[in-house]
Amino acid sequence: MLEKYKTIDELISLLRDKGFEIDNENKTKEILQNVGYYKLINGYKEPFKSCNGKLCKDVKFENVFSLYCFDREIRLLFLKYISIIEIMIKSRMSNVISNKYGINQNQYLKAENFKPDTNNKNEKKFEEIKVFIQKSISQQMIKNNSIKWYSEKYNNEFPFWVIINILTLGQTSSIYSKMKEADKNLISKDFNLKPDFLNTALIFLTLFRNVCAHNEVLYRYKVNKKFSIKNLNKIYQTFNIPLNEKNEFVYGVSDLFSLIIIMFLLLNKDDFNDLINQLQSCINKLKDEINNEKIFNKIMKNMGIVNKLECFECV
Repeated sequence: MLEKYKTIDELISLLRDKGFEIDNENKTKEILQNVGYYKLINGYKEPFKSCNGKLCKDVKFENVFSLYCFDREIRLLFLKYISIIEIMIKSRMSNVISNKYGINQNQYLKAENFKPDTNNKNEKKFEEIKVFIQKSISQQMIKNNSIKWYSEKYNNEFPFWVIINILTLGQTSSIYSKMKEADKNLISKDFNLKPDFLNTALIFLTLFRNVCAHNEVLYRYKVNKKFSIKNLNKIYQTFNIPLNEKNEFVYGVSDLFSLIIIMFLLLNKDDFNDLINQLQSCINKLKDEINNEKIFNKIMKNMGIVNKLECFECV
């Protein structure tokens, strides 16, 4: 049976019953009104619980709110730099496809220009790609001036550099995975990466991007697959990432630190340094506000960050 609706005053009482210290009741009411009990407490209480599942001693409601604010700030931060990478990838894909297969849809959107379909159920088939491209064009026909202009001037012919910019990052990732290996390599070599790794990176970027864009909990988000960590050992060794009983790295394979590794590999040095500096500033602020080393370290482990981010300078 569903729980009954609780007023703000009843939620304040519930928080106290659970063991939260509340220093400023009016401020707490305002936070609950603006954020919501469920999103705040259910989303961010975990690091503040002890091993027996109960709340740690002396946890303030403001501590949980600080973690929520931290998560909100880093969502916006990562979304910004994921967008930079998205534009870089789209530009390179556009250059490769347009240069090699022409600028007309009936030229570049031929099945022979892509890898043949397989029986893999996770694979986007060529016809599926054509369908979501056409659907995206139809959806953007009214609200997107570029699509409208090309439609009127060129009788619904759209070069790939126009189409790629109305597609989502997930759709872009699907097209990249469907490209021929030689074409994928022309893109991935710009980042000194193997095509398969860039393919995985785009999947990770898409999933993390969706978490950021939809205001989900980011700091403890884990991707449902792991990196292929071949040729990345230097990064893990520099950060002293431990191994589990299966001889697999514990951190940086599906957590937020794995996203940071992707950004290290794809962003230019200045952009990556800006990201790290801003992220470190957010972390320092959170540490001061939490004011509890054990809880703070638990949050960092959830993110996969178990060493100083400056270590990237040594990679």
